[in-house]
Amino acid sequence: MTDTFTPTTEAEIAVWTTGLRSKKYEQGMGRLRRIEQIGLATKVGYCCLGAKCVIEGFDLDTAIPGSAGLFWADSGGLSSLPSDIPAPIQGLSATTRSTLAELNDGQSYDFEAIADVLDEHSAHLAAGGSIQFDYASETVVALPISTPLAA
Repeated sequence: MTDTFTPTTEAEIAVWTTGLRSKKYEQGMGRLRRIEQIGLATKVGYCCLGAKCVIEGFDLDTAIPGSAGLFWADSGGLSSLPSDIPAPIQGLSATTRSTLAELNDGQSYDFEAIADVLDEHSAHLAAGGSIQFDYASETVVALPISTPLAA
């Protein structure tokens, strides 16, 4: 089955990577946005995909009530997204979304390292390609872009 979507553009990726590098967004894990009460302070952290939503002005509270509870990792450690995928990340293939969640959560890449991966692969992603973490080499690789079969 082919993942059908309209790819995000290189310009959108550039805005995203600038935002990730800005230090404006605290990195969190396991959720698009994690809100934690620590004593009297409230700590808000975003996974790289949640940060993309906020950078693009997507209101997680209004669009997805309870979005602080949307998660990527379930009790079995498997990656999944809520069934209602936020608009800013619909332009990424399911494989790419899962890979970015793995980099953020499982591989502990910081936002700078994730931005570097996105910059390296921005043309490929904008062309509708996907990226995947290769556990053997511990690197992110571009997957071949599949073309639909002729009718």
